[in-house]
Amino acid sequence: MGRVLGLDYGTARVGIAISDPDGKLAFARETVPPAGAIDAVRRLVQAEGVERIVVGWPRTLAGKAGPAAKRVGAFLDQLAAALPGVPLEWWDERLTTAQSERMLIDAGLSRKKRRGVIDQSAAMLILQSWLNAHSR
Repeated sequence: MGRVLGLDYGTARVGIAISDPDGKLAFARETVPPAGAIDAVRRLVQAEGVERIVVGWPRTLAGKAGPAAKRVGAFLDQLAAALPGVPLEWWDERLTTAQSERMLIDAGLSRKKRRGVIDQSAAMLILQSWLNAHSR
């Protein structure tokens, strides 16, 4: 499958996760501001040989596209223009931030430390969910 990048796009921060070369396991990578997200993704695609990008698609609990979905859609348009030829996919991200928060609390991280890694942790959960669904 090759390396896959997972993104959790937010208005304050963008969490980034990356898969192993076999596309089986997701690892939290970094958190960047939205203004620097395109450059960070471009750098990782080139440096790590990323073959696909999976972006969390914000939906309401009822399964409908929420207000954040328009912002993510605009980001995806910019990403597609910046990285032609790299396949982009949307993936349901419902409850990933809450799951990430619970996981980090269980690991004993303080509120201050959680703030710095929660978005990349959510990106990791989004990516791992996608990898699990697409494994052979």
